[in-house]
Amino acid sequence: MAESYASIADVDDFYEWVSHEEVTRFMTWEPFKSKQHAREYVANVVIPHPWNEQLQSRDGLQGITRIEALDLPENVASAGVLEKAGFIKDGLLSNYVYLKGSLMDCFLFSFAVSTSIL
Repeated sequence: MAESYASIADVDDFYEWVSHEEVTRFMTWEPFKSKQHAREYVANVVIPHPWNEQLQSRDGLQGITRIEALDLPENVASAGVLEKAGFIKDGLLSNYVYLKGSLMDCFLFSFAVSTSIL
């Protein structure tokens, strides 16, 4: 089996990212207040998540034909990153996500996976 894409060794970098309000303002969570919280999240959510297991399996992305991403309309920088990575904006989903106490619209982006990247 390949090396895990996420590990406890990533906690310091993860905490640096998730502890800033300007980074998490478009996320479903509030900024993390402690490295212990980040460590527990990585250990209990990120590492055992099926995506992490799939990425480290021998088959990798085998059988995956489409990857989707959601983005809030006001998060222009994220939309730019998605488009630069080859994602296509499919449309606007009205009142689709509940974020920090409010229903929000979001754009749906998709990436059609070709066999050339597998």
